[in-house]
Amino acid sequence: MAKFFFIATSMILGCAGTAAAQDITAKPVQTRPLASASAMTLRPGINLAEQSPGPDEGRVEVKILGGGKVKFLGGACAASPADPINTCARNTKLNSAVQLIAEPLNGYRFAGWAGRCASSNAQKQCTLAVADTLVSASAAFVKNAAPMVALSLRYEVPSMQGLRITLKPDTELTCTASGGANPGWGKAYDCTAEFEEGATVAIKAEDWFAGGSPIDPKRWGGACQDAATSICTLKIDQPKAVSIAMYH
Repeated sequence: MAKFFFIATSMILGCAGTAAAQDITAKPVQTRPLASASAMTLRPGINLAEQSPGPDEGRVEVKILGGGKVKFLGGACAASPADPINTCARNTKLNSAVQLIAEPLNGYRFAGWAGRCASSNAQKQCTLAVADTLVSASAAFVKNAAPMVALSLRYEVPSMQGLRITLKPDTELTCTASGGANPGWGKAYDCTAEFEEGATVAIKAEDWFAGGSPIDPKRWGGACQDAATSICTLKIDQPKAVSIAMYH
């Protein structure tokens, strides 16, 4: 019996109806390994179920509030003042223990844990037991309060004259009156206010009885003695004392 062999070739039809053979060559396909769940960083709004742990794994979910980060399972979950909420999740073996370490950013302090780490209170380390398929904890960081620095202001005015003092930023000025340098003719006022360390403060002085006209800069003394106008601007990096003398 005669045997017939057929060789199939692919044909590409040209515009004029002619055919040209095309060589088919098998090329290897490059593949990229899938990222493991332990390297995943998840943000709010992502469906955690899409990256479920394996049958012998549990998911550790950490939420960050404020300016800081938590290190765990070879990585870190961080948040910043510009992006103050973040949630990260990684998978690990069931019945294992995971250590969480809280690290505040500069200018922040660690305020404490919640969730499964709540018993650790304000300690920066928490050992989390992965006994369930999902265990979660959250860490809160708050901004440090700047230390307060005192500004003292003493001004003396004749009996028939007064001053209007304005502070920017707006701050309460607490004053007490005394006899001043010329008892019986005028009064002196000793005032204090507190500002955050490093704040820039503008002190504006106006003659109350002259319809709010600016004072003569020569009236300034103390930390404001070099002021060139009725407004003295100071950086409160340490306690400052200012004086104003309205006597002629």
